[in-house]
Amino acid sequence: MNQFGHRDDNLFDFEARHVRFLGPQEGVAETVFTSKIAHLFSKHSIKCRAYLARVDYDDGSGVNIALCIFLGESTDSNLVEELIGITFSNMFNSNEHLDTYMITKERDQELHEMADPFYDNIQ
Repeated sequence: MNQFGHRDDNLFDFEARHVRFLGPQEGVAETVFTSKIAHLFSKHSIKCRAYLARVDYDDGSGVNIALCIFLGESTDSNLVEELIGITFSNMFNSNEHLDTYMITKERDQELHEMADPFYDNIQ
C-alpha cells in the first residue's frame, strides 16, 4: 500500500488491468471529498478531468471505488497526487483506501459516457 492506502501499482498502469466502469460513486462523504479535491485543483489551476467511479477489476474482489484522472498537457502529476493524498488522509482513517489512476483519453471518453466528472478543466 502507498500513502493513499491503495495498491502500490503504478498510477499510469490503468490500461494493463481488466477494468470495467460501473458508474459514478455517490454519497455524502464522497461529495465532501470530491468538493475538496475540486477546490484544490481549481486553486492550483490543475488541467485535468476527474471522476470518482465504481469499478470492477474482474478479479473477484467485487466493486471497488477509484479516483480516475485524465491529465491535461503539462499537468504536474506529482502535484495532483500530493493534493489527493493530503485531502484523503485528512478525511479518512488509515484503514481506508482509494485506488487512484491516471487514465488515457480513450478510457476518459468511456467513463465520460456514463458519469459526469466532478472536476473538468480540460479545454
